[in-house]
This record gives sequence, C-alpha cells and structure tokens, in this order.
Amino acid sequence: MNPYFYSLDEGDFGLFDSCLTEGEFVSIAATTIGVFIDGSSWPAGLMDPDDTTGSLGVALADGTYSLTRRIICVCGQYGDASEATTVVISGGALVPLVPNVPDEVTVTLAADGTAVIRWSYDGVDQAISPTKFNIYIDAGSGFDYDTPDGTVTTATVRDGSQISRTWTTGELDDGVWHQVCVTAATASAESSPSTAVQFQPDATDPTVVSSFTASYEVNA
Repeated sequence: MNPYFYSLDEGDFGLFDSCLTEGEFVSIAATTIGVFIDGSSWPAGLMDPDDTTGSLGVALADGTYSLTRRIICVCGQYGDASEATTVVISGGALVPLVPNVPDEVTVTLAADGTAVIRWSYDGVDQAISPTKFNIYIDAGSGFDYDTPDGTVTTATVRDGSQISRTWTTGELDDGVWHQVCVTAATASAESSPSTAVQFQPDATDPTVVSSFTASYEVNA
C-alpha cells in the first residue's frame, strides 16, 4: 500500500520514495509520527498517526524553537518534514503565539441601518495563523473586548498570503456615531485591535417618487 501524505493540523507529510517490506509498500497504519526540534535528526517525541496532539520527551529551556513532524516508518525511514511551528518558552511555560493585526478596515453603509465591515489580513511574517476574526463595535461607551459583536471563522492562512473578509452588522442606532475595530485570534491568543474606523448609520431610505403628472403640446 502506498503511504501517501498524512495530514494533521500543523502541516502535511510527504510520500516515501521507497519503503519496502517483503516486496510491498508499508501501510501508513504501520507508522508513527516523530516530533523534531530545530531540524534535529532524532525525534524528541512520538505521536500516533491518529493523534493531533503529543508531548516531548525533553524539557525545553526558555527560548524560541522550531518544531516539525515527520512520518517514521517501521523500516526506519523518515518522511518529509511538515511545515515548521514556532514555539516560545518563557519562565518554563508555553507562550501563546499571536496572529498579525488585521488592517484595511472599511465600512459600507446600507439603507436599512446596517453596515458591512470589510478587512484584510496579511500572513507575511505571522507567528501563527488566526482561526477567527473578532469584530467590536462602540456606540459611545467604549469597546467591550470581552464580548465581540461578531465573529468570522477562517481556514488556515498560509504564510505570505493575504485574505479579506466581511461581516454585516444588525440594525444600528440611526444617526449615532459608531466606531469599529477587528482582531485576529486563535483559541488561546488574540491580536491587538486594528485601527478603529468611525461611521454613522443612516436608516433613511432614499426618496421614492410615488406619482407624477406629465403633459405635452403638439405644435401646429
């Protein structure tokens, strides 16, 4: 059986070029996953192929580390390395990685008193991809960063790529100045808020012509 790449949350694993046992390709079920630190040639921890979490067999001193994972076949060969995950240890504890700050926040007003919020996220030099974006709206009493007014989930943002997302508010207080900001977040960390953008909802529909009269004159 050909052991094609096995996907986990942090990356993909490549196909073995050759891995023969008694003339047959070794099944992926007969493999384990090794966790490697800073490109080392020996795994610091092992995971079952079905696991998405694992533990290291070594204690890490304070510092920044690059972790990758590779398939380890029963024949002893290693698969390709996954994408690297950066881990920061401080005071003996794991420091949550924080996504970049969203930018290019714009507001488009609608006639029903709602507003469409649009923003961009740039994955260049990000420490970690966000899994969601939180939207906060202030109507004069300040932002409540404990309770987002809206949340938009996102798939993994690849390093170096840029995405844009939108979210539509409910009906807002007509004529009252509001401001909005957006954060990028994971399950354990949240970025600083974007630059706030001010806007004033207008729930007044455009004037509609309900009737009209017309006349014409025929010139002799």
